Amino acid sequence: MNKIDLYIIKKIFFIYLTITSVFGLIVWLIQSLRFLDTIVNYNLPLSSFLSFVAYLLPDLWVMLSPITFSLSAVIVFSRLSSTHELGAMKALGINFWGIGRSTILSSVAVCIFLLSLSLYFVPLSFKKFRDKQHLMQNILVGHLMKEGRFNSSKNFTIYINEQNKNGEIKGFYMFQKIDDTLKEKIITAQSGKIINNNQQIILQLNAGHQFEKDNIKNSKSTISFDSLSLDVSEIFIQSQKKRDDQKPSELFIEQLLNPNINLIEDIKRKFKVEAHQRILIPLMTILNICLALWMCFKAEYQRQKQQTSFKIVSLVFIQHLLLIMSTSLGLTMDYIHIPIYSIYGILATFYLYKIVKS
Repeated sequence: MNKIDLYIIKKIFFIYLTITSVFGLIVWLIQSLRFLDTIVNYNLPLSSFLSFVAYLLPDLWVMLSPITFSLSAVIVFSRLSSTHELGAMKALGINFWGIGRSTILSSVAVCIFLLSLSLYFVPLSFKKFRDKQHLMQNILVGHLMKEGRFNSSKNFTIYINEQNKNGEIKGFYMFQKIDDTLKEKIITAQSGKIINNNQQIILQLNAGHQFEKDNIKNSKSTISFDSLSLDVSEIFIQSQKKRDDQKPSELFIEQLLNPNINLIEDIKRKFKVEAHQRILIPLMTILNICLALWMCFKAEYQRQKQQTSFKIVSLVFIQHLLLIMSTSLGLTMDYIHIPIYSIYGILATFYLYKIVKS
């Protein structure tokens, strides 16, 4: 690798890292806002929030890199053309293939790096993300007895107006939905006490009302009570259960390509679509670079270079979008990935032929 190759590669990687970091940070912050309200409401530390949303970064980097790397190449070669450095290189007897060869090899290196992220670190980070999310939900359930706010779990909504250090409460409201029997229950009380006895959570309520509704029998009933003991241990027991559901984003590629035979066909197709997208998105880095270089070298002979740069970026984005979105056809068509990879190979061969010929 000569000095010209190193000169071009350094410029491209500097812009690539800068653009990807900036755009990734913006998208990351936007996605993080969904969880900021939960962190603030329950006074969780900032370190928990940052460690939680940090698991989204590998996937963002993989999604952005095929576009940002080709955009970096367009910016660099547009500058080289405007400062007549490309013309000087041509005058030295270096053809466009000699100039762009190092950039294509760099895109291959970036593609390999993205594949390692996509095939291993992305599913691992998503698994850590969902495990952390499940753990945070357990923490929130543990705060159900916090005063002054409505707090919900799977079947419960509880509100306590006031609570002291001894567990005594004033102003209590609870809504319970029983899925198995399609019953709903509302309990209100003026006062009471929280009793924690050997992992059993008992609410001792005083002077209240209990309203029940049976949606099957279409009946309603109201009971007034002076004292009522209410066992809410199942809220905390349920929160401590391990997470047993897995989404395609947290499965490794061998699990996606060979799903459980007991799964329905639509879910199996979704798994395979997810697997091929993990391969296709990193490969788009090479294809986008080939298109960008061909158009950049072609624009060397044109005068309206600014408009041409805009056209290059537009074509790269459209090409990337079409090939990625086309994998969604796998939800209705089997083996749709075969023509997609064929189109990818044909386009890459065509772009490389044009670059070498120039």
